[in-house]
Amino acid sequence: MKKRKEIQCRCNNVKNILELGSRDLADAVKLIHHFPHARVTSFECSPVCIERCQQKLANLSEDERKRIMLVPKAVVNSEAKTTPFFMVDPALYGNVGASSLFLQTFKDRSPQDPDANRPCVQKQVEVPCVRLANFFAEHPDRIPDYVCIDLQGAEKLAIDSLGGAVISKVKFIVVEVGFNTGYAGGCNFIDVHEALVHHGFMHVWNTLTHEQLPKPTQYFSCFDAFYMRA
Repeated sequence: MKKRKEIQCRCNNVKNILELGSRDLADAVKLIHHFPHARVTSFECSPVCIERCQQKLANLSEDERKRIMLVPKAVVNSEAKTTPFFMVDPALYGNVGASSLFLQTFKDRSPQDPDANRPCVQKQVEVPCVRLANFFAEHPDRIPDYVCIDLQGAEKLAIDSLGGAVISKVKFIVVEVGFNTGYAGGCNFIDVHEALVHHGFMHVWNTLTHEQLPKPTQYFSCFDAFYMRA
């Protein structure tokens, strides 16, 4: 209970939120309503999803639009200006949010999973990209207190992309992770957990095992984990 009260108190002071992997901007809208004094910087690079985000933004009120900044770029940890990106083809697979910097595979799915051994549903495209440390050097007023990451295997890459100076100012991170995440070359929960602990965060809660750290699973798994600066 004491920890929950501490989190609630500290969350009340959130001013800037970074959303990585917006998909359709729906969570960004929820965030500005949950944190009434905060602004959200939302990154999305999938061409299909960018269109959905822009449509959502156009339908918001003027006040809501002022509090959300949509950045149509991928996040990388290099000086590259464009990067290959594996975009889900909506004609082949309904979950366009499964697009990624990494090629998706379905080999680690349970035999009972309807997606087990599904053929490739992505097509490679080239998209604009930016290192987060560089982005925030240009937009220092938007350096985040709170970071939400949903990048389909690129979560560790995004943490590294922030750079030490930016991540040192972050107070909270919520990240969608797993063990067998189904992305060739992508990271898993252990990679993300170790990186966040290295940067001074502690695991608080996750949607799989709650306060306890989850154990590796045999098949594909996906859950949210919440971290707070220790």
